[in-house]
Amino acid sequence: MNNNIYKIISALLILLFASVVTLAHSDRWDDDKSDWSELMFAIYEGEIEHIQKLIDKGENINYSDKNGMTPLEMAIRAQNNDALEMLLATGNVNLEKDDSTLSFFILACMHSNEDIVENLIEYGCSINDTLYNGYSALMAACSFGSLDVVKLLLERGANTKQKRDVDGITALMLAAFNGNLDKVRLLLKFNANKDVFNKNGDKAFDYVDYIYPHLDVNDETKDKLKELLK
Repeated sequence: MNNNIYKIISALLILLFASVVTLAHSDRWDDDKSDWSELMFAIYEGEIEHIQKLIDKGENINYSDKNGMTPLEMAIRAQNNDALEMLLATGNVNLEKDDSTLSFFILACMHSNEDIVENLIEYGCSINDTLYNGYSALMAACSFGSLDVVKLLLERGANTKQKRDVDGITALMLAAFNGNLDKVRLLLKFNANKDVFNKNGDKAFDYVDYIYPHLDVNDETKDKLKELLK
């Protein structure tokens, strides 16, 4: 099997993984509300005073519905930082999910609210939280999160050298793969290694050629990415 075929397979694997992760944090999470608790509904609707009243009267803050959703996950997915702060203030929030598919912290890093991410860090979440396959919080932010979240993680000491176990992909490669010039620049500023190889012999430079077509990254941006990563 020649190197070009390896690269095609590598790109397809990235697309498959990204699709699975995207589905895991897409808007479909709120389709089934049949088993939500009163607290979860209050968080979802942004009813701040009601949230506090429920907490004060002893509502189960670690309740898990039939889909594994908890009030903390609800606050993260709904991007409700006020609710998240109220939950964390109790000191009794369980940061461990019942399943291992996606940690609360990595889920938060896939969104745009750096305040939520920072609050979770202060509560005890690890900057370098990783899934079973080596997929890190920084990788999640580089793929799906905002530039501000990436910046926060890097400023707090996120490991730019972390590789995903299955293929050796780094956060810099994922930022390049998503055609995000600002994230690539920021990662390089924090000494991300552009010369490291994945398991197929690709560098971050090569991932510019794999950028999702639907992202509509123009040729000028691709050229700038390649100039930075060469």
